[in-house]
Amino acid sequence: MLYLIAFFLPPLAVLFAGKPFQSIVSFVLWVFAWVGLIFFVVPGVILWLLLVVHAFKLISDNKADRRAREIADAVRHAR
Repeated sequence: MLYLIAFFLPPLAVLFAGKPFQSIVSFVLWVFAWVGLIFFVVPGVILWLLLVVHAFKLISDNKADRRAREIADAVRHAR
């Protein structure tokens, strides 16, 4: 579900991934992407795709960190 949000609203997905400062930067770039889509289609699409890839990467990293913490906690509790 978060990946779907990341495709349409990358700043919101970045915020949900737990990165508020990167979300602010992503929002500013997202506004520039919209301006680019309105006036200059190709640069707007490129910026949009970069924001989507960035959001996907942050979501993936967040999930991997969560899994690593769960494994580390399980190992600690197993001792």
